[in-house]
Amino acid sequence: MRTRNQTDRTSLEHPALLHATVGQFLSYLIPFVQAGVENPEPVFVAVGADYLTDLRDAVGAEATGVTWADTREWHPNSSTRLRAFHEYVTERLADGATRIRLVGEPVWHEGRPDLIREWTGTSRC
Repeated sequence: MRTRNQTDRTSLEHPALLHATVGQFLSYLIPFVQAGVENPEPVFVAVGADYLTDLRDAVGAEATGVTWADTREWHPNSSTRLRAFHEYVTERLADGATRIRLVGEPVWHEGRPDLIREWTGTSRC
């Protein structure tokens, strides 16, 4: 079994963070973003404005290598969002990055079953 420190740098880690409170959210993401700043690794964070403010305040709005975005404003449609993440990663790899940290909270459109289906990949909502 590999620990977090033994992870192969060529692999992809894709954890899902389920949280019920802003405290739970911050307890995981503050160290995740700070590790990217310290290593240095590019970090992209797209979360809701309320959580974005708390996380940015904790890490530092001017943290080197961190790009901040409100998830409701930055590519709220899943197809353009996936393309934008792909472009971000491709550009950073071309710049020489060997590890990139992404945080992306999906936009859940209330009253728009077609958009919810697009995110969840199901045909029924």
